[in-house]
Amino acid sequence: MGATARARIGVVGVGWWATEAHIPSLIEHPDAEVTALCDVDAARLTSAAHHYGIGATYADLDAMLDQESLDGVVIATSNAAHHQIALKAIGVGLHVLIEKPMTEIASEGLELLEAAERAGTQILVGHTFHYTSIAQRARQLVGGGAIGSVELAQSLFATSAINDPAVYGMWDASEFQGTWHFPVHGPTGQNFLSYGQGQNQLTHSAALLAFVIDEGPVAVHAYMSNVDAGIDAVDALSVRFGGGVIGTLASIGTKPAGETDHHELRVFGSKGYLELDMERTAALNLQCSDGTSSRFHEENPSLRYPLRAPAQNLADVVLGRATNLSPGSIAQWAVEIVDAAYRSASSGDPVEVSDLYRDGESLPSVTP
Repeated sequence: MGATARARIGVVGVGWWATEAHIPSLIEHPDAEVTALCDVDAARLTSAAHHYGIGATYADLDAMLDQESLDGVVIATSNAAHHQIALKAIGVGLHVLIEKPMTEIASEGLELLEAAERAGTQILVGHTFHYTSIAQRARQLVGGGAIGSVELAQSLFATSAINDPAVYGMWDASEFQGTWHFPVHGPTGQNFLSYGQGQNQLTHSAALLAFVIDEGPVAVHAYMSNVDAGIDAVDALSVRFGGGVIGTLASIGTKPAGETDHHELRVFGSKGYLELDMERTAALNLQCSDGTSSRFHEENPSLRYPLRAPAQNLADVVLGRATNLSPGSIAQWAVEIVDAAYRSASSGDPVEVSDLYRDGESLPSVTP
C-alpha cells in the first residue's frame, strides 16, 4: 500500500481501552481521522460515537469494511475475537493495530502474519511498553552487543489486575480513578472473568522480553496457580529461547490495589548485564564487564506508559512516515510463550513451540 495524505482509521470494539487510549490518540493526530466505529453493543457504540462526535457507526464488521473507505483498523475487542476480525481487515488490504494479545493461539497468530505478508500490510500490536525510550534503548544495547552474547533473561511482572475476582467479581473502577479518567466507559471484569494473568498481563512482559533480546521461544515449562480466583493468578515459566538464551518469567495479579506494579527485566550476557525497571523507577541500568556503566531514565512521566503511542504509530505507518514499533512478528513470540505456558501448566510437561502448530490444537483450560 502506498502512502496517503490522511490516515482514515476504523475502530472495532469501543470498550474502555478504545475510548481511553486509541480513539483520543487518533483524534489528537493532525493527519488522522476516526472514520467509523463498530461494536455489537448498541448502547456502548452510541455513547462512544456521541462523546467523540463520530457519525458513522456499525454493528456489523463486514458492513463497515464494505461501506467505508479505510486505511487501517484498530481492533480492541475481546481476545478471542482478534483473529477473525484482523483476518477480514487484512483481507481487504488494511493495516491493523490489534490489542494485546495478538491472538490466543499461536497458529492463529501465524495465520495473521502470513495473511499480512501476502497483502503487503502491517500488523501492529498494542504492547505499549515497546514505545518507551528505555525499552527501545535496551533493545538497541542488546542488539548492538553492549552486553555480549545474551545468556540469561529474567522477568517479573506483579500487578493488582486480578485482585481476587472470586471475591469482587469485577474490577472496582473507583480504585483506578486516579490513574484513568474514563471519559466514556469504565473497566469491567469481563476479561478477567474469562482470561487469567497469562492472557492479560504476562503477555505484556513476555513481549517486552522478546522485544529486548530479539529472540523467540523454543520450549516452555510452566506452573500456574489459581489461588482461589477461578483463573490463573500466579504464573511461573522457564523458557528456552533461540540463540541459546534461557530465561524465567514470573507474573502475579493479586498485589494490593493502588500499589505501583513491579515490571522488571534483567538480561545477562557474556560482557555485562542490563536491568530495566518499567514501572517503579522507569530506568535502565547498564553494567559492562570492563567496569563502565550507564543509567537512562524515562524523564517524561507521560511517556512511562505511552498509551497514545500505538494508535498514533498506526496512523504514521499508514501515512508512510514511520516504521512499525510493535510488529506482529514480536507479538507472535509473546503469543507462543503464553500459549505454550497454558498447555504446559495443564499437562505438567514442557511444551515445544513447534508443537503449537499441530492441526486442530486449541487452548486448554488450566485447573492447577
